[in-house]
Amino acid sequence: MAEKFVHNMFRGLGPEIEHRGEIIVIGLGRFGSSLSRTLVDMGHEVMGVDLDPGNVQAHAGVLTHVAEADTTNEQVLRQL
Repeated sequence: MAEKFVHNMFRGLGPEIEHRGEIIVIGLGRFGSSLSRTLVDMGHEVMGVDLDPGNVQAHAGVLTHVAEADTTNEQVLRQL
C-alpha cells in the first residue's frame, strides 16, 4: 500500500522533476519505516532520522544512512 502511495505522490510531481539527492525521512515509526523502505526499494538513497535508538538500529542495515537525533532542534537539522 505504501509503495502505491509513494508512486502516486511522485507521479503527481510531473515528468520534468528529477530527484538527484538523498531523501530524508524524519521519524522511523510505522509510517516512516514503511515509506523509507519503499523509497529504498525504488532505488533512492534514504537517510532515516529518529530519536529512538531502537528504531535507528533496526534500520541501520536497510537504509543508506541512519541517525539518532532530536529533529525538533533546528541546529541538529542543519548539521544533518
